Amino acid sequence: MATLLGSVLWSFKAQRYPDVASFVAAVHDYNMRVVQREPDWNPEEVVIEAQRVRVNYESVRGDAYDFASTEVTTPDPRGFTAGYLLWRLHEALAQENLADHCFFEGLTRVRGGTPPLWELRQGS
Repeated sequence: MATLLGSVLWSFKAQRYPDVASFVAAVHDYNMRVVQREPDWNPEEVVIEAQRVRVNYESVRGDAYDFASTEVTTPDPRGFTAGYLLWRLHEALAQENLADHCFFEGLTRVRGGTPPLWELRQGS
């Protein structure tokens, strides 16, 4: 199964970004700092042709990891661009306790439907 945006490095943290442009710049800076190269993505490319998606992820609930999900939307009738999708996920997860599972490793599609369901691949 292919991983969407699997080559983009990112770490979910509490910092918020006011818009997609400032977020995309932060992703660029993070990749340059960590691996000294540009991220391998086109943030303007439509990567999911739906205006709403549900994403499963793991976060700490109480004293253990547990599964959770979030739903994100885009006003773009074409669907989610890569930059907008990752920004909305970051904003949705910024207040979650991801502990050491805070590194983005891409998304895998679980099923289609309305909304389509994706799973966040998290690394430590």
